[in-house]
Amino acid sequence: MKRILLSCTLALASYAGLAQGNVLSMYDFESNMNGFTTFNEGFTTSAFTRGTPASFSSTYMSVPNLQASTYCVGFNDDTAGMDDFGSDVYMMSAYTDYSMYDSVRVYFDFHAPGDYQGGYVVVGQTGDFNDMYNNGIFYQLPNTTTWNSSFITIDPSTFDVGYGMNSVAFGFNYYDAEDWAYGLVVDNITVIGYRQSPNDDCATAHVLTPQQECTTANAYQGNMSGSGLSTATSQCYPGENAPDVWFKFVATTPNATVVAQALTVYDLDILLEIYQGDDCDNLTLFHCQDQDDITDSGTGEEVAELTALTVGQTYYVRLFSALGPTDIGGFRICVQEVVPCDEP
Repeated sequence: MKRILLSCTLALASYAGLAQGNVLSMYDFESNMNGFTTFNEGFTTSAFTRGTPASFSSTYMSVPNLQASTYCVGFNDDTAGMDDFGSDVYMMSAYTDYSMYDSVRVYFDFHAPGDYQGGYVVVGQTGDFNDMYNNGIFYQLPNTTTWNSSFITIDPSTFDVGYGMNSVAFGFNYYDAEDWAYGLVVDNITVIGYRQSPNDDCATAHVLTPQQECTTANAYQGNMSGSGLSTATSQCYPGENAPDVWFKFVATTPNATVVAQALTVYDLDILLEIYQGDDCDNLTLFHCQDQDDITDSGTGEEVAELTALTVGQTYYVRLFSALGPTDIGGFRICVQEVVPCDEP
């Protein structure tokens, strides 16, 4: 957490206890299977089960502990046995209506040993779970010697023409290609829905009201889904012309802090440009902000300390992501007043 001391006021310049935003569902498997359906299409009678990392470990498969996690779900073909050929096991969520979202991301942690043969994320449309090859889309997971964090994006382009987002299931599949392999373990699944940003253009900039303190309750929460590039070129970061969203605020104090934070670290690398002016056709660059690089153990947070503001003047904030035009990551943003000691 960053803390900034200005005058004799301790300015809280980050969101304490920031949680995931736009969360539709979370699954940590600490107490049960969270409604996932498990089944198999191979010769095995085994399926994904809930257990500890140690319970999925065997002679050829060692599952490390995951911080702040006790239970996970997985399948260990090594334990099932060498003669258990054709293992093809699934764990799938219930079918869900995501049609009110432009896109959905499923975040998860997984462990798949270097010698495993077939671990997949599966997205299914309305159909029979027991015929997933006809009704599912498979995304192969990479090998890893430890726990990995990843996500998949589900949007209308995921499916064939004529299919919508109104009945979608997701899950995981392990298939050993009729050989003795090891397995796949999954934990901490979070599903986040994203809608078109209403403040995609400067002309529709969302109004931020300066706060005495930025909190998760009074911050604006949004995302980059459906946003386009509305400024021809970046004045601060040439070449970083990713989709942007716009905000504006009227200065109430000579000094203020703009705090912007990604809802999921490594999901959104925020860049900020701050302008002053009366309208979108008459803007002058006031401040550039890009101190946090999430590719270098960053936090996904940018804190722009603004000084010499003109009280009563309108300032525009352009927020965009360095991760490129396909990014749909979520964020929070807030403007915080910095009040001198001799003022109430």
